[in-house]
Amino acid sequence: MKIQCPNCKEYFETDNQLTAEIEAKFRQQSEKALQEERERSAKALNDAQEKLAKETESVVQAKMAEKEKKLADEKKKFNDEKKEEQKRILAEARAKALEENVVALREKDIQIKQMQDAVKKLEQRANQGSQQIQGEALEQIVEEDLRAESGKFDIIERIAKGTRGADIIQQVCNNHDKRCGKILWEVKNAKWTETWIPKLKEDMERESVDISVIVVKELPERFGEIRNIEASRIFAIKPNMVRFVSAILRKQLIDFYEQSTSMKFASEQVQSLYDYLKSNGFGMRFKKMGEQYMELKRLHDEDKMATEKRWAKYDKSLEIMMKNMLAFSGEINAISYGEIDIPLLTDGTV
Repeated sequence: MKIQCPNCKEYFETDNQLTAEIEAKFRQQSEKALQEERERSAKALNDAQEKLAKETESVVQAKMAEKEKKLADEKKKFNDEKKEEQKRILAEARAKALEENVVALREKDIQIKQMQDAVKKLEQRANQGSQQIQGEALEQIVEEDLRAESGKFDIIERIAKGTRGADIIQQVCNNHDKRCGKILWEVKNAKWTETWIPKLKEDMERESVDISVIVVKELPERFGEIRNIEASRIFAIKPNMVRFVSAILRKQLIDFYEQSTSMKFASEQVQSLYDYLKSNGFGMRFKKMGEQYMELKRLHDEDKMATEKRWAKYDKSLEIMMKNMLAFSGEINAISYGEIDIPLLTDGTV
């Protein structure tokens, strides 16, 4: 067998054994080199695959992150737009509701105002009615006291409301039905005020009366129970002094009349008596008798206290009931716009 020298390119004869060894060695080296080449190729391929896998994973992750971000942005944008739309719809709904209800709200306000005005007027009417009723009740008490004190002799005239003049005119008569003089009675269910005096003087002059009495529910403390306002011509008293004062004034007028008509007395004596009636001395004596009367009356009043307190509670309960009924009537009238009207009687009751 011939083999070629790699250097000189000459062919040499070899024996079979050497050839076999060389071929075996060459084959071994070739296989080893091939194996190494395969390993290198496999490693390179494996490295390339790993690199490709890593690069592919990075690209996929990046694309997924980009896609997720895009989805998140789109979702946020959608939610923002949804919120804005909801706000717009809510605002439009509120505006529409307000526009639709503005008339109803105004009507409600007007109804409430009308009801408040009606209740206020009814309360005022109730207060006025209550004061008027109390004033008329006091006048009636004074009239009853005057009639009780004078018996059947005097003429007691109660002046109608709205008529010019005093509340009560007492024409004093003696046992022979002779008219001896007049007393004007003015009844005030209020606190004392000096402004009543000028009007009372006008009434006295118009009626040709020399004596008048103002019965006042609340006199100043400094006045006491009786006050001589002007030269024994005008007196201010509390209601509980009516009978006592009436008795004193009646007696003085009757005595003066009988003395002035009697032939037993000279004209100067009559004038002296009349002057005495107008003097401060008469006023002081009159006041003294009043104080004595009050001392006796105090004992009587103590016995009446329990009953009067009970009556006061009844009066208060009746007054509260009256106000509630008037308020209820007004509320019904206001709510029904006058279609339901609970009529009021002239005395303030329903």
